[in-house]
Amino acid sequence: MSKSTLILVAATTLIGAVPPKKEGEAAGDPFELAQGEELTKDAQKALGLKNEDVAQLILAGTLIETKVRAAAGSEDSPAFAAAVRRADDAEAALAAETTRADNAEAALAALQKQVDEAAKGKPTGGQQAAE
Repeated sequence: MSKSTLILVAATTLIGAVPPKKEGEAAGDPFELAQGEELTKDAQKALGLKNEDVAQLILAGTLIETKVRAAAGSEDSPAFAAAVRRADDAEAALAAETTRADNAEAALAALQKQVDEAAKGKPTGGQQAAE
C-alpha cells in the first residue's frame, strides 16, 4: 500500500537565515536549500521563512508543490533485512580496506625513510647486514 502526500520543492536554490530578534543582534547562521530539495519545517525555520513568505514563494514559482508517493514498508520485511545485511557487509569490507590502506601507508613511509637515509649516505638496515 502506498501513501501520497504533497511536499514543497525548491525550484531554485534558496539561501537565508533567521533574522535577528533585537537590533544589534547577529542573524542566524546562513542556510542553503538546494534546487530540488524539499522545504521541511526545519528548513523553513533555518531560512527564517514565515508561512506568508512560503505562500509568496509558491506564487512566484520559487517553491513547487509536488505530489509524492511512499511505499509502505516495514523493518521486518525480507527486503529491509537483506539491505541491512548488505550494508553491514559493505561496512566490514570498507573497514578491511581502510586497514589495508593504513598498512600500505606505513610501509611506504618506512621505505621512504630508507630512501632518504640512502640519499644522505647513511647505511640502511639491509646495507648494515651485508657489511
